[in-house]
Amino acid sequence: MGENLLLVSGEMTDLVVIGSLGVLVLVLLVVLLRTRVRKNRVLYDHQMRLSEQHEQIARQSRQLDEQAEKLAALSAMHTRFWATTSHELRTPLTVILGVLTEKLRTMTDDSDAVFRWDEVAIMHRNAQRLLQVTNQLLGMTGSESKPLGPTVLTPARKALPRDGVWGGNGPDNRPTVLLVEDNDDLRMFIRSHLQRIYRVLESTNGMQGLQTALEKAPDLIISDRMMPEMDGDELCRRIKSDERIRHIPVMILSALATPEQKEASLKSGADDYLAKPFDSRELLARIQTLLETRRNADGASAPVFRVGTDPAVPFSE
Repeated sequence: MGENLLLVSGEMTDLVVIGSLGVLVLVLLVVLLRTRVRKNRVLYDHQMRLSEQHEQIARQSRQLDEQAEKLAALSAMHTRFWATTSHELRTPLTVILGVLTEKLRTMTDDSDAVFRWDEVAIMHRNAQRLLQVTNQLLGMTGSESKPLGPTVLTPARKALPRDGVWGGNGPDNRPTVLLVEDNDDLRMFIRSHLQRIYRVLESTNGMQGLQTALEKAPDLIISDRMMPEMDGDELCRRIKSDERIRHIPVMILSALATPEQKEASLKSGADDYLAKPFDSRELLARIQTLLETRRNADGASAPVFRVGTDPAVPFSE
């Protein structure tokens, strides 16, 4: 009987040991499971943080793109503003300085300062334009932006000649220059210097200028850069891409004098580029050079008139 008790006791001990081992294994499993769950939660939290960071970076990237677009738009607006302002300031300055320079060249200390009424009117009108642009730049409104000084009536403008050509009193074999300029005063100022030497055609924008060039085939084209309907660069591209008139030299007049703007006009096919305000003698000299270059390329087939010589007598080598 004692042996039976020992046997039962041993079996119970074994069961206790086995049960203890089972509990231990279960505890270990629970510990491992909790550890795995904790690690998974840590990984999940890390992934969520990464996801939030990626989303934040994406938002910042979109914001930077939007800011870059706004800055680009502002930069383009700034460029257009100053290009327009430069044009509006330099064009009347060209007229005012041009007329005054010509007067100073013909005046001496003891000479009477005689100005024609229309010359004074031109200078006054362009001074008013400068004042208006200056007022706009300074942000003036109301009575502060009203022009100063007395009002000068605009003189009656001469009508375009019936054949559309100025300088018709000279010899018919003079070179023909097409002047494309939307500013009436500057066009009149340039024409007053050209028509003593050349026959002058006029157009007020690039579209009209292209049509006139196709119809009249002038010897030289002078064009403003900033004009309505078609600007000078586009006009130049159209001329240089047309087999009928691509041989005609083109000079661009512009208030935009940066190297980049000059390069853009030259790339459009312009043969010369003159920044405003300019000296009328330089303009005439450049015209003469372009015509002589064209004449030499054509084998001296057309007469050339020297600046400062009698327009009725063509220059010959």
